[in-house]
Amino acid sequence: MKKKEILFVTYHNEKFEEGLSYAIYLAGTLSMDLNVLLLGNRSERFDDLMTAVTFAEAGEHKTALDYIKGPDPAFIHIRIKDECDKAGIKSSVHTRLSGSSSVVKDFLGKLSIYMVLLSPSLTRDGALLKNLVKESSHPVVTLLQESSMEAGYAK
Repeated sequence: MKKKEILFVTYHNEKFEEGLSYAIYLAGTLSMDLNVLLLGNRSERFDDLMTAVTFAEAGEHKTALDYIKGPDPAFIHIRIKDECDKAGIKSSVHTRLSGSSSVVKDFLGKLSIYMVLLSPSLTRDGALLKNLVKESSHPVVTLLQESSMEAGYAK
């Protein structure tokens, strides 16, 4: 029987680490493998392109190119693998340009997923969450950023 796995889903941006330490901890506690799915975020990509245009118009071409390129996928993959290796967790990292629920459902059909764990940034972006909860037969667990929880208690 194939070992059960956790699918941790996050955006492929500078906030990719939000929730990663918990996903690694949970995988270790449950003795499961960890699959990390990095999704593209179209709204952030548009914002980055508009920022790049502003820098290009101001003659800051190197800064503009940095915004166009976005985070280095190889760096992110290596960083995630290193964190998992340190914890003794078997892992795999996948990147997809789309941020839709159909991409996540495609992974659910191919792997022995026990649960889907959504990063805080995906939890805040309710569209993907709503579709996954409706359409998935797997448990969908959402994470909140610690400061968000504290703000909720302060009100």
